[in-house]
Amino acid sequence: DDRYPVRRYVVAAVDPAYGRALTVTTLEPDYNQELRRFVSLDELTSYVFSEEELQKMPRLWEQERAMVQVAASNEAGQSPWSILQV
Repeated sequence: DDRYPVRRYVVAAVDPAYGRALTVTTLEPDYNQELRRFVSLDELTSYVFSEEELQKMPRLWEQERAMVQVAASNEAGQSPWSILQV
């Protein structure tokens, strides 16, 4: 629906210690220091999981495979989760 475009993507991962998905990051348009320009939502095509940044989820790294969830979000609400195993 063009009235409610996607404004951000919510990324979550399941940590066995908590037994549910926890939000890892929210990807939204922002200024990129490295590129020295504004990066649009269409350009946000990847996210690197860092053990250093996700210390609150220690059991995430002990799994053979991780379950990652991604949802589109805007002022009207959030889409259902897309679930990936990585």
